[in-house]
Amino acid sequence: MALSTMKGAASRLFAGATKLFSVEIESPKLRIPLGTKVANTVLCVSVYMISSRLPLYGIYANRTLMDLGIGPIATASMAIQLLVGGKIICIKEKDSINKLQKMAGVCFTVVLAILNIVGGVYGPIGMISSLLVILQLVLAVMMLIYMDEFLEKGYGVGQSAISVFTACSVCEDVIWHAFSPITANFRGVDEFEGSVVELVRGLISSFNVRTVRHSFFRYYLPNLSTLI
Repeated sequence: MALSTMKGAASRLFAGATKLFSVEIESPKLRIPLGTKVANTVLCVSVYMISSRLPLYGIYANRTLMDLGIGPIATASMAIQLLVGGKIICIKEKDSINKLQKMAGVCFTVVLAILNIVGGVYGPIGMISSLLVILQLVLAVMMLIYMDEFLEKGYGVGQSAISVFTACSVCEDVIWHAFSPITANFRGVDEFEGSVVELVRGLISSFNVRTVRHSFFRYYLPNLSTLI
């Protein structure tokens, strides 16, 4: 009796998951103005950037919703393309391939999240916190999947949100490491995280070669040599 109940619950869960992954964004029936496409792209990028700064709930480690980034999606896409191209799995319909890529992306997310939890990346956390972390990372990846599909269908600029997110993430890192106003304390001395900001502050307080050398080669915070 208990076994049949568990089988029934598992089948219902699988059916619900399959139905969730079957949801697709329809292509626009009318031509979308360029201004609207740009606005949609900016909105998606803004959501991605904000999510990359939002900390994961339930842990004390400095980790965000985009901790796994686009890794699970890119890995799933390459894996499914290799399997289909090598005729290891026989799927011809594009809709079925997209559905399989979504499922694979979520599976990779769960596996990577579990490995990070076991490896202590998120610190010593309990079972409930672990489940919360996995749920948050899965929802974040699902959001990326549908934003990618949203732009790919023609609602935004570019053919893929993944490439747009990658480019914006690199630009954000460069700008943040150069102009971040956040201060950090190292050996009793407060310094700006942004290497350019720290250089300007150092030159204003004491204009000498040591200040310039320190801004270029400090190892505990972003420096100008890695920025260049």
